[in-house]
Amino acid sequence: MAKHGRYKILRRVADGGMAEIFLATQMGREGFQKPVILKRIHSTIYADPQFRNMFIDEAHISMSLSHSNIAQVLDLGVSAGRYFLVLELVDGWDLGRILHRAATAGVRLPRELALYVGAEICRALAYAHSKAMDGQGPLGIVHRDVSPHNVLLSEQGEVKLTDFGIAKAMNKREHTGTGVVKGKVAFMSPEQALGKPIDARSDLFSLGTMLYLMVTRARPFEGPSDLETLLRVQKGDFPAPEEVAPDLPPEVAAVISRAMRRD
Repeated sequence: MAKHGRYKILRRVADGGMAEIFLATQMGREGFQKPVILKRIHSTIYADPQFRNMFIDEAHISMSLSHSNIAQVLDLGVSAGRYFLVLELVDGWDLGRILHRAATAGVRLPRELALYVGAEICRALAYAHSKAMDGQGPLGIVHRDVSPHNVLLSEQGEVKLTDFGIAKAMNKREHTGTGVVKGKVAFMSPEQALGKPIDARSDLFSLGTMLYLMVTRARPFEGPSDLETLLRVQKGDFPAPEEVAPDLPPEVAAVISRAMRRD
């Protein structure tokens, strides 16, 4: 088991495009131990200052956010010349995995649960979007990647939004330039897919897309390829949720349609 200062790595649990994820133990005085998650930047991309800065940005943005619906970043460390983040352990599954398991088993996610998850993510976004520092006004945080894989559901029923790694904030080291597209294509807003400037409304569109998927079991912009999906997102072209799921309560369909309104 490798050690990173006060942290002992137990095992690798995931390998993302930018970082490795490890289950670890935080060590302290008098035998204190606490399970945590370590997120370590890949050595293959560490040499790129843009990726390093994105990693540090995630730490700065996330450590400034303290909310029950946001996965907490506890520390930023360096070991063997590589940065790592220390995150709280959310003991459960991400929403993407739950939806996949439900689809495989032919089981529909209860709509009441879908609405609860959506409401909890709304709480997280409302807090992040309005976050201000030292009386200087809102930081202008936009998550940019609200999608099922970034929503964690714990065994205790907690709902937490995670991964602010590509978030937009006014004081970031790395700013995404106009025309640069980042995030998961199927859950982007039209303006994000077009590489245009975005604000908090983009996250609400993405949340509407996620809610659409949860309550209808269909992806609104599904295409035969990523390019076709991207083009449909750019146009805001999707079937109305009540057409896909005729039994959907009109109040729920109205909320989704409002969140996903192109203008």
